Order: sequence, then C-alpha cells, then structure tokens
Amino acid sequence: MISAPFGLSSIVLWIYVCAALVFVIGLIKIFGELSKEKGMDKIMPFGRLFFAIPLAVFGSEHFTVAASVASLVPSWIPWHTFWVYLVGVGFICAALSIAVNVKARLAAALVGMTMLVFVFAMDLPAAVASPGNRFFWALALRELAFSGGAFAFALRPLSTRPKSTAALPTAALKAIPRLFIGIPSVVYGVLHLLHRHTCREFRCNYSLPSGFPGECS
Repeated sequence: MISAPFGLSSIVLWIYVCAALVFVIGLIKIFGELSKEKGMDKIMPFGRLFFAIPLAVFGSEHFTVAASVASLVPSWIPWHTFWVYLVGVGFICAALSIAVNVKARLAAALVGMTMLVFVFAMDLPAAVASPGNRFFWALALRELAFSGGAFAFALRPLSTRPKSTAALPTAALKAIPRLFIGIPSVVYGVLHLLHRHTCREFRCNYSLPSGFPGECS
C-alpha cells in the first residue's frame, strides 16, 4: 500500500481529507445560519453535519478500496466497478448537499433508498442463504438502520421554527424510519446478551483507557 504523508496510508488519508472538507464547508454554512435560530434551536443545524461527515467517508472508500467494495456486488449485477464509483460519487455529493443544506432532504431520501437497495440486493439474500449466520442478519439490520436514519432526516423539518403544516409527513410515514432504527437496535441488544462472551472477546482486542468501566484484565 502506498504510504501517504504523516505516516498514514492513502486510504486513511482520504478518509481524513473528505471528512475535513465536509466539516469545514458545513461549518461555514452553519455559522451563517445561527443568527436565524433562537435558543436551543441553534444546535439543530449541527445534526446534519454529523450525518454528512460519515457519508463522505463512506463515499471515499468506494474509491480507495474499490476492488473490495466491488466484490460485495452480486454477480447478477453487471459492471461492478462502475456501480462502486457511482455510489461513491453519490455519497460524496449527498454529504455536501446535506452539509450545506441544499436539496438536503432529497439527498437524504436518495441515500435512504440506496441503503434499502443494499439490504434487498446484497444483505438479505446472503442472510437467507445462510440463516444460521447471525452476522449476515446483523449486516442487513445495520444497513436498514442506516436507511432509517437517512429517511428520518429527509422527513424532519430542517428547522424547529413554526412553518405551515401542509407539507408535513403523516404520522404513519414518520413511523417507518423509527421502525428501521428501532428494530435493529432491539435485535443488536438481544444479540449482545445472547453472545456476550463473543462481544467481550471482540472488545478486549482493543485497548481501553485505564480505569475504563468493563476494562478487560
């Protein structure tokens, strides 16, 4: 692997570059909006920035580890590398759109639909083919939760200031993202209880600060 500046790999370097660019661009836009908000509403614009940065990182990995990502594309879908690059561009564009609040709802909705495609085209078939492998189900639920987060952003008002309720989503529609996030959360919690020893072994592979609760001995 080609070494990048500061002793980082090129993969990690581009992760930092994309995250930093979206952070700075989004922060500049948010600072220009704060005067329009009041009280606790001033923290609301930062939420979209926390959503946009990981999205940009996901997009960068579609270029830095394109071969690995392409291997996940089902064999019945042609032009694997093309789709990897296209999704990468889409994620980065969506991240910028959300960060600067330009067509942010549309961008989030498209991200949510993309994640759903991942669930039904890749994760769910793999889980059904190996029903005894809980990790395949965990991956499917993870992508479902990502989709729910994107849809939740797309359906929420971009400001807490009172606006016309004519275009607000119905309660049933708003419940869908909550289910997409809530169901995986419950399943993950149950899996942690049922397989707590595996989870502990996984956690112990990483160094925790001294005195951290649950520190491995």
